[in-house]
Amino acid sequence: MKRFLFVLLALLLVGCSCQPEVEELEPFKGFNLPSELDEETAYSLPNTLTYDGKEYNITYDTSSLFGENNIIIGVNEDKVVTISAEVEIDGKTYTFNHQITIKNIVDPFKNFDIITATESGALVTFPKKLTYEGKEYSVTYTFDPELTDEGRVDPHIPGSQMTVEAKVTINGVDYKAIYIVLINQATIDPFTNLYMPEVVYSNQALGLDEQVNYEGVNYPVTYKFTPDIIEDGIAPIVEEDTVVAVDASVIINDIKYVKEFNITIARPETSSSEFDEALKNLPIPNAIATERYIELQKVALIEDLEFTIDYQSSDESLITNEGKVVAGKGAKTVDLTASITHLGETYSHTYTINIAAVTATEVLNSINLPEEVDDNIDIPTEFRGYHIDWFSDNERVLSSTGVLSFVSEPTTVNLNAMILDDEMPDRDYVIIAKPFNAQRRLNAALPFISVPTYVTRSLRFELPYDVKYSWQASTGGVIFEDGVIVRGEQEIQTTLTLTLTAGEETMAMNYEVTIEKQNITTGDAYNILHRVKSGDFNGTFSNLLFENDRLVLDPTKLSGYYESLEIPVSEVRGVEGSYSVSSSQNATGELLIRLKVGSTWSQYFTYGPWGLGNQHSSLS
Repeated sequence: MKRFLFVLLALLLVGCSCQPEVEELEPFKGFNLPSELDEETAYSLPNTLTYDGKEYNITYDTSSLFGENNIIIGVNEDKVVTISAEVEIDGKTYTFNHQITIKNIVDPFKNFDIITATESGALVTFPKKLTYEGKEYSVTYTFDPELTDEGRVDPHIPGSQMTVEAKVTINGVDYKAIYIVLINQATIDPFTNLYMPEVVYSNQALGLDEQVNYEGVNYPVTYKFTPDIIEDGIAPIVEEDTVVAVDASVIINDIKYVKEFNITIARPETSSSEFDEALKNLPIPNAIATERYIELQKVALIEDLEFTIDYQSSDESLITNEGKVVAGKGAKTVDLTASITHLGETYSHTYTINIAAVTATEVLNSINLPEEVDDNIDIPTEFRGYHIDWFSDNERVLSSTGVLSFVSEPTTVNLNAMILDDEMPDRDYVIIAKPFNAQRRLNAALPFISVPTYVTRSLRFELPYDVKYSWQASTGGVIFEDGVIVRGEQEIQTTLTLTLTAGEETMAMNYEVTIEKQNITTGDAYNILHRVKSGDFNGTFSNLLFENDRLVLDPTKLSGYYESLEIPVSEVRGVEGSYSVSSSQNATGELLIRLKVGSTWSQYFTYGPWGLGNQHSSLS
C-alpha cells in the first residue's frame, strides 16, 4: 500500500515538472467570439487582437462556418462547428479553438421559388403547395396591386412591380415571405387594325370588330365602356356630347392585352322651333267646369330625346302648378305656362284656361265612386267652393269618410252625398264592400304581434281579419304550432318562424330568441295549488284580468284564456282539477290540463265547460 502511494506521488511530481513556463493561449485571454449564430446570416470575425499594447493580425480556419461572402452556412438543425484562430507574436505562433452553434432558423420558404418577372395583362400562376421536412402544406397569396378576377396582372400598370406575400401555416404557426415581381410592358400591339370610330351619333351602331387578326390568327375582342352606357353596340341618346372611354382587350398566348380608346357620342341637333312646336301642342283644355285635375304631360320627345316639362300657374288659388283645380263656384280665368330648359335656354308657351261657374248639382254629378271596394276610398269633401257632406247607412262597414272595415263576405253599403245650399242637391252611391284583400289583412295583423328576444311566456295572439298563424322552430320541440312554448332544463337559443295566412296568401317572419329555462321548483305531489292568489298567476294572459282573487274576462272582449307556467311534479299517479265559474246563461268557463313526459306534451284534457244553466260534461 505504501509503495503504491509512493509511485503515485512520483507520477504527480513528474507531471508537474512538464508544465511550460508560458501558456500557449495567453494572447487570446479576454478574446471573445459568439457562441451562437443564426444560419444564412452575414457575420464578420475580428481581424486583429491586442496583446501587451500591440495589435496583431489573426488568421482563421472557418471552412465549417462560412459559405460565400461571409454568410453563415445553412443547416437543417442546430449544428456545433469548431473554428481555429492563429496569431504570431515574436516569431511564435499561438492558436485558439472555439465552438459555435449554428442555429437552424425555421424558414419553410428557404427553397421556395416563384416567378420574378411577368408582363402587364399576363395570366400568372403560383405554386399552391410547399414541401417542408417531407410534408406538403397549402400556400396562400396576397398581391399589391391585386390581380384581376381572371388571375391576370392589371394590363394598365406596365413598367412597375408587384409585391407578393406568400403565407403557409405549419403546426398552427403562420410563416410569411415577401417577393417582388417585375411587371414589364406587353411586347406586342394586336390592335393595329382594330376599327374604332372617333365620333358616333345617338342611336347609331358603333360597328366594333368582334375579332382582331394578329399574325394570321383571329382572336375575340371584348370591350368595357366607361361610363357604361353602350347597350348592344348602340350609342344612347344624350343631351350633351359625351366622351366614352373604351377598353378593348384580347388574350393571346395567355397574356391579356388592353388598349384604351375614346369615342364621342354627339347629341342630336335640336332647334327652338322644335321646342316651340312641342309646347304649343300639349293636351291642355282651354275651358273646364267640374274637372278636379288637369292631367299635365310631364315629358316631351324631341329628336328622340326626352325633355322635362315644368308648369307655372298664374294663380295657384285657382289651379295649382300640379294641375289641381281649387277654384271657387264662380267663373275665373287663369294662365298656365309650360316650359322646357335645355343648354341654358328656356322655351315656353302659355295656355289661358277659362274656369266655368258650376252649380251644386253639377259638382255632385261630377263625382264618381267605384262600385266595389276592398280598401279605403278617397271621398272629396270640398270642391269648387262647395262643402260636401257624406252619410253612410252602415258606418261599421264603410264609413262616411271612406274607411273600409273588415267584412267576411261582400256587403252592400249606400253612401249619400249632400251639399247644403239653396239647391240642397244630394246623390246616392251604391257600393259593394268586399273583404279586405289578403295582403291588407296580413299587414293589418302585424301591429298585434309582439315577440321578445327573451321568451318567458307562450307566444299566442288574437289576430284580426280572420288571419291565422302557426309557429315553427329551428330547434325541434320548443314550441307548438299554437305558440305554446316548452322550457327545458337550460336556456334554448333558437330561430322561431311565424307564418301568417290570409286566404291563399302567406307571410313568414323569423325571430332569433332565447327561451328561458324551467325555473319552478317541484311542488307538492298531492296539493300543487291551494287557493291561488295574484302572485301565482305568472303565465300568459289573453283578454283576461286578475281582479279580487279571480280571473275576469275583459269587458271589451268575447273570449279569453290564461295559460299557467309549467309545474314540475314527481311521483304523480293522477290529477284532479277543482275550480268554480260565475257566468251568465250565455257564457262558460273551462279548465284544461295537459301533461309532459320527458320532452313530449300530451294534448289538452278538459274538465268540461261550466256555466249558468249549462250541464257539466266531465272526462270519462
